[in-house]
Amino acid sequence: SGSATASSDVVGGGGSGGGHYYSSGGGAGRFVSKTGISLTPGTYPVVIGLGGVPTNYYTSNAGADSTFNGLTAKGGGKGQYNDLTYTPGPGGSGGGGTPLVITGGLASDSNTGGGSSYGYDGGVGTASTSGGGGGGAGGVGGSGAAPTAGGIGRASALDGNTYATGGRGAAATPIVPSWVAHPNSGNGGDASGGNNVAGQTGDAGVVIISYPTP
Repeated sequence: SGSATASSDVVGGGGSGGGHYYSSGGGAGRFVSKTGISLTPGTYPVVIGLGGVPTNYYTSNAGADSTFNGLTAKGGGKGQYNDLTYTPGPGGSGGGGTPLVITGGLASDSNTGGGSSYGYDGGVGTASTSGGGGGGAGGVGGSGAAPTAGGIGRASALDGNTYATGGRGAAATPIVPSWVAHPNSGNGGDASGGNNVAGQTGDAGVVIISYPTP
């Protein structure tokens, strides 16, 4: 009976990394945080956004949105294959740029439920050198020598863990062997750097809810 005052962190799914040589990292999911949420007894739908899955080595995909109680954390933008006809994706944080399409994808916010919302643009690609890192919830994606760092994530005040780190960019040397999945982190997928090898799938997002118990 009665109501409780809760806090919540909502993180979207990360975008997948770009495939083949000189590809870019996927953007992290948006990180939305809100305190002072009044909850009454009942059922509250929760949607966990899945990470983007590459279709093939030249087609990456954005992550999906996570939602809870009016809060929406947008999925991260896709990283990209290095070609003039393929552009890095916008998203909760943007996918990285490539040597041919230098500017990274822009961060965007679709949350209308209040609280604070965090996400950054993808890093710029470096001509003839490497793809940029995907943006993270704590900073813009990196640029420069590969493997290019993704944007830093953001620590949750509710559980102390860090979420929504951008994926790394690649040159013409595979970084596939060092790929690590971080389930329910909202991290962007790393680029491939391998010949005709697709980028890494983005990590699914998460919804954290904290409330007092009797």
